[in-house]
Amino acid sequence: MIVLVLLLLLGYQLLPVRQLQVSGVAVGWQQIRLAELSLQAGQGEQWWDVQVRGLEIGWRGWPWPSVRAQQLQLAPVLNVVDANAGIAATEAVPTEAIAAAAVPNISTNTNTEFQIPQFPEIAIPTWVPERIDLPHLILQWPCQDRQQGCQLQGALQAFREGSKQVIDLQLQGDGQQVQLQLNLRTQEQRLVQLNISQLAVQLDMKALAAAGWIQGLPVGLVPENIQLQLSGYWQADELQLTLLQPLRVAFSYQDPLNDGVRLKLASAALQLLSGQLQCLEPRWRQCQLQLDATAEVRQLTHPLLKTMNWQWQGQAQGQLAALKLSGSVQNTQALKVTYQATLSPAALSMQWQLADVFFLAGNPLQLTRLWPELLELQRGKVSAEGDLQLQLPGGQLKQLRANVQLNELAGIYDRTAFAGLTVQLLLEADLRSFTLQLPELVLRQLNHGFEAGPARVAAQYRADWSAPVSGDVRLAQAQIAIFGGQLALAETQFNLQQPTIEFRLLVQQMQLAALLKQHPSGQLLGEGVFSGTIPLRYQRTPGLASTATPLTKALPTTKKTPTTKAPLAQWQVLGGSLQAEAPGGRLQYQYQPVPGKKASGMDLAFEALSDFRYQTLASTVELQPDGKVLLQVKLHGFNPKLQQGRPVHFNINVEEDLPALLTSLQLSGQISDKVRQRIQQKIQQQSKQQTTQQQKQPMQQKPAVKPAAEKSQ
Repeated sequence: MIVLVLLLLLGYQLLPVRQLQVSGVAVGWQQIRLAELSLQAGQGEQWWDVQVRGLEIGWRGWPWPSVRAQQLQLAPVLNVVDANAGIAATEAVPTEAIAAAAVPNISTNTNTEFQIPQFPEIAIPTWVPERIDLPHLILQWPCQDRQQGCQLQGALQAFREGSKQVIDLQLQGDGQQVQLQLNLRTQEQRLVQLNISQLAVQLDMKALAAAGWIQGLPVGLVPENIQLQLSGYWQADELQLTLLQPLRVAFSYQDPLNDGVRLKLASAALQLLSGQLQCLEPRWRQCQLQLDATAEVRQLTHPLLKTMNWQWQGQAQGQLAALKLSGSVQNTQALKVTYQATLSPAALSMQWQLADVFFLAGNPLQLTRLWPELLELQRGKVSAEGDLQLQLPGGQLKQLRANVQLNELAGIYDRTAFAGLTVQLLLEADLRSFTLQLPELVLRQLNHGFEAGPARVAAQYRADWSAPVSGDVRLAQAQIAIFGGQLALAETQFNLQQPTIEFRLLVQQMQLAALLKQHPSGQLLGEGVFSGTIPLRYQRTPGLASTATPLTKALPTTKKTPTTKAPLAQWQVLGGSLQAEAPGGRLQYQYQPVPGKKASGMDLAFEALSDFRYQTLASTVELQPDGKVLLQVKLHGFNPKLQQGRPVHFNINVEEDLPALLTSLQLSGQISDKVRQRIQQKIQQQSKQQTTQQQKQPMQQKPAVKPAAEKSQ
């Protein structure tokens, strides 16, 4: 619009004119009046209809003192005939062609440094009127959704004050408003400076997009409106633009390209609260930019995130060649991340910090659907910081670092309660690979029906981005205090894709009294210390299993993924051994013989165990894939009250269902209501599964395995 006004008012380029029609001519002593004037101006395929009504041209004096018209109407000519070429156009000019007519051809070569547009060399003719007054200006352009086209109406005033030409333009219509106040400064009849006193724009972007005047928008992006008010100047190699009022852009977005809804913004608004662009040299990179902006997104929906509102505020300051950025992002659940960054044409370097999160007030980290459903954090604090470097253009990762601190966390995972969890996590990554370090994990207390702790773990994981779950693990330390002693894993290294991973579990000076105290029956007491070694094997075996991960489960899909064969993980123990340390210990089995019943061999064994002093207590340990624990116990000792302390040797085979035993330990111990509820739900699920299996196989009657609590009674 500004270019068109300059063409009409300043006449720096004479356009070809055709189909000139004039009516109602009246010539007076001081002016000439034209009732109607119509013509077409342009060239090639770009022509405009110009219609003027009530034109008054003052001609007394030089230069012309004034030009006034009651109405000026401009409209593009869609079906044109180029008189010079003699070729008739058979189709209407597309809207995008008209819109692109005034857009300069900018090279797409990214190696070319953009320059400030060269200031036009405009010679101001001496015959330009000192005053132009158009109280009724009509601008019409084609719209795809309207056969009669779209229209803006307003007024135009222009007058001269010495070396300054003032232009005041106002247009509005169809939800659009434009107000422009220009000062054109001249020197020796040449334009030397263009001052924008005020440019106020309010655009209904949805209407413009529907009319076809906004091309190339991403699919799913629905613009709402734009409000802009700025001032500035342009001269020679200098350019400056300043926001007078906040710039506001409203839009919504919904991604329709994938199965389901991948990303949806129900409502979003971006505001530039203040801003200034100043260029004192012709190169864009030397321009100075200052921006203060905010953004608000309502009801952001994504398969990996829970629907909620988000807010952003940021600042930009400095040269475009090394722009300084800062700001913060937060949501309605008090999760807040601040950042500081430097942006250049070649790279983006950013530092970020996560504001301290206190779980006593809630868990904002549960915003992601990848959060484990069975993990509940009740107390503690988490903080994090890191940096990110990207290569531009392209956004390739150059360096990534993150430092996460978890302090004194307490909560529940599945059926296990924990407290005093303190962890430091270090992540380092580049374009090819990443390393996750766990320098030290400290857990003060763990309760799974029995109490354990403290525990310490130190480990490292490294993998390539192309295979993130096929990396190498180095376990430097893993130990936990339990039953008065300690369990520890020997240092080991392995790859997650190994078919078999072996560990060596060290049992060190465990108190027999503390272990037997946990048994639900409570009939057996003991004293002594035992140690040993238990080899653990984590083995993958082919089987039918779902290959879905938490990530793929969270993503919506309309296609059913067939079940594929995937490795199942099994834990096994083969050849484990435990033995009591010297000098042995004591066992007391609380046994009450049935009165009147004839004594048997078992009664004699129970009597010996009622006060048994052992020198040897050794056992082999095996764990089967189905959870059965097999113990072969050798017990050598005596009872001082039985047969004058004659030596007694026991060989005892014990079989326990380890999952059922752990469940019994939990139900008989001090556990929270939440854990007890989850245990009951687990038992109900197992009962339903057993019932279903029995219904599918009615002919195969298998004896039910009694719970450990019943077997020990």
